[in-house]
Amino acid sequence: MGTEENISYHSDVSNTLHCSYKNEYTELLISSINKFLKHESEESGRIVVNSGGTLDVSQWINWEVPVLEDDIQQ
Repeated sequence: MGTEENISYHSDVSNTLHCSYKNEYTELLISSINKFLKHESEESGRIVVNSGGTLDVSQWINWEVPVLEDDIQQ
């Protein structure tokens, strides 16, 4: 939807326990806090894929972004 620069994701982690915080997330978390909460950075989001993997966005997003109407009836 044209917002890739607003999203960060990190799948290259050493410990894969479900629902646990990984130290590998810290850098991306701080970067997002600085950009969106503190407005101190323009750094874009990043996707870090597992070192043995690849990311093929076309496997997950195979649709077109809909055009939304400007005038919403209230």
